[in-house]
Amino acid sequence: MINIVIDRSGSMAENGKPMLILNLVRFVRQYFSSNEAQFYVLQNQLSQVYVDPELDIELPEIIGSTDMDSCIAFLIERKTEPTILLSDGFFELTESQKRVFKQQQNVVVVAVGADADLTGLDYLGLPVYPAQDIGVAIKHARNILNALRIPPPLQRSDVQFSKSVLSVVHEQDEDDDWG
Repeated sequence: MINIVIDRSGSMAENGKPMLILNLVRFVRQYFSSNEAQFYVLQNQLSQVYVDPELDIELPEIIGSTDMDSCIAFLIERKTEPTILLSDGFFELTESQKRVFKQQQNVVVVAVGADADLTGLDYLGLPVYPAQDIGVAIKHARNILNALRIPPPLQRSDVQFSKSVLSVVHEQDEDDDWG
């Protein structure tokens, strides 16, 4: 599952960003099946939004500011799921919130709008893609998902031989004609 979090703070109502967000969400919806992606809107709180694959998309009105605490709690809860954050980067973060963001290995940011705060988004230490590269951001998120599915390689301490296996290996060495 890939999570799509849409910033709906006040700055996202400017400079054509609502239409850009709609088009980005339409692209994501076409890219994934309905059970591969979940959509969330980040405003005064983080809320899940159902995106009907048969109908056009309508985003809720922009009300108030962004609650970054709920976003951070969401990211921590879902650290095993990739998340794409669609935002212009105009939100305030405390130093502790910035530290938490920098620790997230599962988040990819798509910078929305020509006036997006790229410096602020880059400061988060996360991969940042401009909106026109949404396809690359999706591939990055898919790579994160695939990496999370692959079990880590076995360590020598993880492998234990039974006594019978060791005795068979030892017997084969005595009969070996390499010598």
